[in-house]
Amino acid sequence: DAERRRDLDVLGWYFQRRLASRAPIDGSFYGGDLDLLSDASDLSLPYHGARKLETGVNVLARFDGLKMFGQFVYQDVAGLVRQGFELELAYRIPLDGWFASGDASVLNWVQPAFRFSNLDNRFRPPPGFVAPSMAWDWRKYDVGVRVGIVRGLDTTIEYSRHDVVLFSGKLLHPDELLATIRLAL
Repeated sequence: DAERRRDLDVLGWYFQRRLASRAPIDGSFYGGDLDLLSDASDLSLPYHGARKLETGVNVLARFDGLKMFGQFVYQDVAGLVRQGFELELAYRIPLDGWFASGDASVLNWVQPAFRFSNLDNRFRPPPGFVAPSMAWDWRKYDVGVRVGIVRGLDTTIEYSRHDVVLFSGKLLHPDELLATIRLAL
């Protein structure tokens, strides 16, 4: 029973590889991983070396109807360092079916949730780089609700508030509203 589940999962990882200077990428003029750090006009991010390292930890805890998730990630791509984390809280409230349709109970649970995500880039691209957004710092606040309609069918409605920090210090807010329907057969 999901409402009575009590557990803790912790997953850590470490991944390292050498970035490829040449790799077949069909339909692209990029020649490999290192080409992605430069644009077509030969402007390049301030990278050095060819090592990619990523490490992190995920923590998932459930206590009765409460679910908590956290993640921390550290990434170093050829000396371009960034790190981020995410925290999420959700609580499932059983409704025991508000009414019936045929032999199925309808509206069985509701699960409000809150999530905070943060990405901190420790590098800046040169002026005029084709994709300056890849180095912007970013914070995101999500508020949502998931509703169990019938067994195997639920919907989620979520609003995301984005704080994108430009190099000038100005904030952009490309906020979004998302609705999702999930059907498990």
